[in-house]
Amino acid sequence: MIKILDEVLLKYLDDANIDILHGHGIWDLTIHYMAKWGRKRKVRYIISTRGMLEPWALNFKKWKKKVAYNVYQKRDLQYASCVHATACKETRNIVNLGFKNNIATISNGIDITSFPIKETNIEKDSGNSFFFPEFILLKELKI
Repeated sequence: MIKILDEVLLKYLDDANIDILHGHGIWDLTIHYMAKWGRKRKVRYIISTRGMLEPWALNFKKWKKKVAYNVYQKRDLQYASCVHATACKETRNIVNLGFKNNIATISNGIDITSFPIKETNIEKDSGNSFFFPEFILLKELKI
C-alpha cells in the first residue's frame, strides 16, 4: 500500500511545475522520497524537523532511527536548502549533530493573546488530558 502511495506521489510531482518542496517531519519515507525526488530534479526542498532530532526523541526507538539516519535521513537533511527548527534549542541540537547547511529558527507564530483564557466545565476525572506545560518546556515558548 505504501509503495502505491509513493508511486502516486512521485507521478504527481513529475507532472507538476514545482519550484520548492517543504516536508514536515522526518523518519517518514514519504518525506525521504520528496527529498530524493528534489535532489534528482534539482528542486530545492525544506525539511521541518518538528523536534524529531531532539535528544529525547532520538532515544525513542533508537536502533530504528540509527538505521534510518545512516541509510537516508542524514543525506536528506544535508542536502536540504534549509532545515526549519521552531526553537533555538532545537537549532542548537541540529547543529550539534553536525549539520552545516542553512538552519532557520522560525516559531510556529501563534499569538496566544488572541485566545483569551476561559473557564471550562471539564470535570477533573473526565479522562481529558492536555500537556501544554510540557510542550512549552520542550519548545522554549515564552508566554
